[in-house]
Formats: sequence, structure tokens, C-alpha cells
Amino acid sequence: MNTRSIGLFSLALLLIVPATPAQTDAPQQSPPPSRKPLPQTKILREMEKERSVVTPRPSRPQVEIPKRLQQPKTVVFDETDFQRNLAASFTLKEAPDRAALEAMIERAKDSVRNTYRGGGGVVVGRIQLDGPGNPTNVHAQMPILPGGYFAGPIKSLSLPIGFRHHQYAPLDAVLPTAGGGSFVDIGTIQMKRLTAADLLSLTGKIALEGDASPTIATVSLSVTNGPVNTPGNGTSARRGWPAPIKANVAADGSVSAEGFSPIDYYCSVSAAGYVKQARTVRFQPGIATDLGVIRLERPKTITLSYVVTPTRPFDLAERQTRTLQGGERWKATPEIFGWDLEFKQEDGAILAASSYGGLLLKDLGKGRLQDFSDALNMATAERLRTPQKMESGHVYLQHQQSWNRWIAFEIAIQ
Repeated sequence: MNTRSIGLFSLALLLIVPATPAQTDAPQQSPPPSRKPLPQTKILREMEKERSVVTPRPSRPQVEIPKRLQQPKTVVFDETDFQRNLAASFTLKEAPDRAALEAMIERAKDSVRNTYRGGGGVVVGRIQLDGPGNPTNVHAQMPILPGGYFAGPIKSLSLPIGFRHHQYAPLDAVLPTAGGGSFVDIGTIQMKRLTAADLLSLTGKIALEGDASPTIATVSLSVTNGPVNTPGNGTSARRGWPAPIKANVAADGSVSAEGFSPIDYYCSVSAAGYVKQARTVRFQPGIATDLGVIRLERPKTITLSYVVTPTRPFDLAERQTRTLQGGERWKATPEIFGWDLEFKQEDGAILAASSYGGLLLKDLGKGRLQDFSDALNMATAERLRTPQKMESGHVYLQHQQSWNRWIAFEIAIQ
């Protein structure tokens, strides 16, 4: 028997053998009733069990993923479901211009079936304003017909559709989850006109480079879209937009305006002979919004010497030249939709940004195009997540994947 067993056995004997009571002249009291002693072997087992118990580590609390971070379930288009719900659509039946609404429905259906290969459905409904205004001016992911009728593609039944209008409360329409989602009629929804107490104000200050008066600057704000629920996460084209809201600019550059909804607005600040600045401004309930100081700069002159090719190597004999100003967008050839680079100007620096597919660009260093004839045909453009600061006198290589071509250019900035 080892030392550990002997110790446990001795302790067990002490537990099961009662001690002899002390001899006194006082009358003996009956000992209190006690439980029947456990057998020695069972006591040893219980002691060993207690020694072997391991206290478990507390489990980490389960974190619930917010709904906005959960991956929404995409609607799978089904023709039978579409036709059944289309035939029962009350909104379509009551539309005064049924032909125009049916045309919108067909365009949405075609985009879902052809462009997005059956991933999505079609929504139809009507938006009404409970105050003054034209529902066709409401900002949404689809254009809105006279009378407030609309139709367009949707991605998921679990995502809302945003409707935004100046001096109205934001509305995020929730879709019914019953049915397959191939055709959804959400009926008539109403936007609430805000009271004067609920509307918000804007302040700020404009400063122009040089001696020009700030009063030549224009500060314009336009409503932006709310949540977008489409298969491609984009919005449909529309024929026109409501006129922007103009803010007042005083002689000292102070900016002031009233009457904004608690939504996002696109703010543009421009003046003749200066680089325009633009940003998204978020108005929050009960809080006045301050733009801070916005400084407009005189544009720098940018000269590009460049060559374009669908596949490398480049032919430097086809070199072209183009002169731009800071803040302008540039495309190496005219037929593309969008642009190759936007030359933003901020604090005197020129920053290059791309329009589609991210920016694939590499700075090859200082020199002329002919100095990098080998590198232009061998180097790999790097994917950049933020606009690239341009260095005057440097040569750059751009891979424009959206239009399947390579661009090499040297840049001079003055």
C-alpha cells in the first residue's frame, strides 16, 4: 500500500471510529442521533471523487448577431408564384395608368431573370405623402410614377426598401414574408410630413483661396437614398431629380439653412474658378448639423502623357497627351461608360480614384514612359483601397479590369 492510500485509510478510520466521551460527574446526555456510518470503501470512493472533480471554466456567452449583419436570404424567382400574385395584385388593378405600371413590372422581371439569373423578385406598391409635394420626387431605389405607383426588382424579403423625401420622416418599408417573393404587392404606404419642431438646421463656413468673396460660392443639398434592396445593390435610372436645396452664404462665409429631415443629404460646395467639394451630410434628430470650415482651392493643372492597350506590350509610338484640372475625371478613350481616373484635389494634393472595380495602380517611379519600357510590360498593378496621391514627374501603370485594358501614363502637376 502506498503512502497516499495509507493516509486516506487513516483518515477514514478517524471518521468511522467514535471518540470516547470524557469522564465527568455530570449526568451523561444521550448523544444526538447520527446517520449510519458509511462503509469504509464507500467513504474512500467519495473522497477520491471529490479530489478528482475539476471545476469547469465558465462558458462564453453566446453573442447574437444583429439582423443588419446577418446574410439576407435571396429570393429565388419562380414564374408560377410570380403570375399567381400578379393576377391578385390590387395595386395594379387600381392604378390609373395601368400600362405604365405593367411596363415597369416587366422591366423589373426581365432584370431579375436575365441580369441576375433568377436571383430576386419584383415589388409593386404605391407611396403617398400626407402633406404637400409630388410623390414622383421621392427618392427610392426605383422611379416613381405619377400618383405614387412604383415597381422594381428586390433581392430579399428580409431587407427593407427606403423612401426619402425632403421635410418628411424617413420611411423604410418592410416587405411581407409570406409567399415566395417572386411578386410582392406591398399596397399603399404613407410618408409623414414633419412639423417645424422636427426639422433641422445647417451651419458652416466657406473660405476661398485668394481674395475672392465667399458669396460667389454655392452650397447645394440633395436627398440621398435610404436602404437599397436590389439584386445588384444599385438603383434604377430615373428621368429627373428634384431641384437641390440652396443654403445661404453670407459675406463672412457663414453658411445657414433650415428645414432638413433627419436623413442623409448630398452636399456640394462650388464656385467658379475653384475645385468643387462634395460630401454626405447626416442630419440626426434634435441636433443641428455643422459643416465646419470648407476651403475651396484654385485647381492645379495636370498634364498626362499616356498609352492604352488591351494586352501588353505597349506601343509607345501611340502616345497621347491630355491636359486636365484638379477635380476633373478622365477616360483614356471616349467610348467607355464612366471614367478611368478621377483626379481629386485636397489640400493642394492630387489624389487618383477609380470609378468601377477598384483602383489597380502602381507607381513605377520618377522618369519618362520610355525609361520604364520593360517595367510597363512586366509589372503588376496593385489594388489600392484608398485614393492614390499622385507625384509630379512619376510614371504609373493602371490595369483597368472593368474595360479590359492597360494604361501607362506620366503625370506633370503645376
